[in-house]
Amino acid sequence: MKPHNPTDNIFDALYHDEALRGEKLAYYFRWLLVVAIIILIGALYFDGRREEAMVSSLPLVAFTLYNIFMYVIIRKKKTGKIIQFISIGIDISLLSAHIYTMSVLFYPTAIYSSASIFIYFILIFLASLRHDRRMIIFATLYTLLCFNLVFFLRHNSVDIVLRTQILSADLSGQLFKSIYLGIFGILLISIPQLVRRLITKVQSIEESRQNSELILALEQQKNQFTIEKLAYEQGLNAELQKQKHQIESQLLQLNELNHTKDKLLSIIGHDLKNPFTAIQTLVSMLNKDYDALSDEEKQEIILAVYNASQKSLHLLDNLLHWARSQSGRLQPVIRNFYLTKVIEDVMEVMAHQASQKDIMIINEIPPEINITSDENMLQTVFRNIIGNGIKFTNSGGFVRISATKSEQYCEIHIADNGVGMSEKKISEMFDEQKSESTTGTAREKGAGLGLLICKDFIEKLNGTISARNNKSKGCTFTVALPMSDTLNEIEKNSNSILK
Repeated sequence: MKPHNPTDNIFDALYHDEALRGEKLAYYFRWLLVVAIIILIGALYFDGRREEAMVSSLPLVAFTLYNIFMYVIIRKKKTGKIIQFISIGIDISLLSAHIYTMSVLFYPTAIYSSASIFIYFILIFLASLRHDRRMIIFATLYTLLCFNLVFFLRHNSVDIVLRTQILSADLSGQLFKSIYLGIFGILLISIPQLVRRLITKVQSIEESRQNSELILALEQQKNQFTIEKLAYEQGLNAELQKQKHQIESQLLQLNELNHTKDKLLSIIGHDLKNPFTAIQTLVSMLNKDYDALSDEEKQEIILAVYNASQKSLHLLDNLLHWARSQSGRLQPVIRNFYLTKVIEDVMEVMAHQASQKDIMIINEIPPEINITSDENMLQTVFRNIIGNGIKFTNSGGFVRISATKSEQYCEIHIADNGVGMSEKKISEMFDEQKSESTTGTAREKGAGLGLLICKDFIEKLNGTISARNNKSKGCTFTVALPMSDTLNEIEKNSNSILK
């Protein structure tokens, strides 16, 4: 069994590529030959030899049709070995037919001295470009056959006087020309073998280089493995430290979640339960003693039920907002609106609570101030801050809302003339771990969620919230909302949270 040569696959691949290029070169040569024939026909026509020009047009038509056919074959890449053999045979046959026709019709000595004879050498050379020794041998032998066949068919028809005047027009001259054609073909046969030897040598050099590189790569890999092992151990230590920090962070988050859960359970079990218990008691009293109660007493009970239900609704609303905010599911919906409209809507909701304590809510926001933010979030924020002001302001007091606007920020100030807060209370009111509910001036109770919700919402809107005691009396809450690029920044933050 013949051993496998590693260069065989390389040579086969080269053969397919180069054979196709050789076929294309033969295709281009035929077009060049067509152009040459057209020039020849034009010269003969204008020289008055029109009959000769007409006969010369026959190979022009043949080569043109044949080349169009080969164009289709090449485009479809159907140039297999059989097609290549046929192509070589047709080229040699058409050339031989052309020389024979010229000898019969016009120049009997064309079989000896026609310039077209040199095209035989070109056709053998084109066959060598297919990189197949069999095609070179076929082209050489078939050329010798056609070349000598034309000679023997026409030699005796040439006038003997003409033959003596032409060098190498005898049998010995024909023999020498045939030998030259054969030698040329034999020389070309060595081209595929030369390419094969060249590829083999290059392959051997490449294998030696690859072996050297492999040895070097193994040494480098050994060193790299040692380095990577050391780096892995260092990375492992760093990963352990990272995991330790993650565990500590997760433990802190877990504690915060437990605190949130405990706060929710406390609010649901106490702050939210009490108003419903009061409502149930008042409704039961109204149901049992309805006829015995006076209209004034009935009105008082209904008002108490209304106040308790309003308180429960407000608490439940805050509870839901806070829970959604903590879970990250509550995201801003941004649009442009007038600030005073939001304050007016909140004042309408808070009107009953304010009138019960005889507290005036004053809106001093200029009507032309408009902002780009989340209207519903801001309503919740202002409702809680204004409600906080009412809660800690004595009867007959006020809550004043004002605003200033610059190129960068819009600041909303909500001031009251209530009892104020200690510095410790101000520092802890926005801290979830330390925030606690404080009883209002009329013994109002709360869940301690309102200001936490305000802080979460304002931060989602890229703003800030702060509080300070007034110099005279009461305190002032300040909400600062950005004016430039607010929409883009908030939407960017919302998308990153959702992801």
